[in-house]
Amino acid sequence: MKINNILIVGDDGYNSIGTRLLVHLLKDRFNLKIAATKDQQSGVGGKLTLVREVKWGREEVDGVEAIWVNGTPVDAIELARNYFKEKFDLVISGMNLGANATNGIISSGTFAVAFRSFALDMAPNILVLSWNCPDDFWCRQGDENDEFRKFLEYPGKACEKIIDVAVENDFWGSDMLNVNFPIQNSSKAVFTRIITKIPDFYDSSIEINEETHSYVHPYGIVESKGDLNLDGDAIRAGYISITPCRTDFLNDKVYEKLKGESFEI
Repeated sequence: MKINNILIVGDDGYNSIGTRLLVHLLKDRFNLKIAATKDQQSGVGGKLTLVREVKWGREEVDGVEAIWVNGTPVDAIELARNYFKEKFDLVISGMNLGANATNGIISSGTFAVAFRSFALDMAPNILVLSWNCPDDFWCRQGDENDEFRKFLEYPGKACEKIIDVAVENDFWGSDMLNVNFPIQNSSKAVFTRIITKIPDFYDSSIEINEETHSYVHPYGIVESKGDLNLDGDAIRAGYISITPCRTDFLNDKVYEKLKGESFEI
């Protein structure tokens, strides 16, 4: 598989540490473009802005053309489809600051914009890249003055190697791969499926304030269950987790059983 043109998307801001890592590692080998949010938008999922005007702008990130929106990650890919007017060889979402594992990916702007990229036919293959970094980085606002170079060795170079191996193996036959890097330096990768119960990985407890009628969502990862076949457990055990993802939501087993059947109500 030949890869020339890559679109980088994400939800941490167009100039986030993760985006700048990818730019630095890939810009001499590929033609890169960036389409992302202006500001930090973690946790917005697939929200599309429909009830107000979306502002956008152009910038350069370390020499690479970037467009941003003052909306959501999905808004950014909608803009990219109409602005760049081209199909890319690959869309990379990330590298996100914070893991994107379990069924909790439904709330992830990083995963949602990747999924939308495939649905909009922006590229034949999509990579979602996330790093289970220290939790005080999870909602970090992108800043062009952030020093990203200290992360070049890890997760930077590990990320570059995963991209190369995925391309060499034609993405193992999957349209979309969700890749998570553990917090510590790792060169071990394993194929996984997602944990179906979010509290088995993320701390999902909230403290409800009865007086102010408010609460704050926690940050944190719960202790490992120890099954390397599951994305969250692999990440906690120090493995790079690679999950092949479906892009049509179909339950094949049930559909094949019921295909062709009809009934009246």
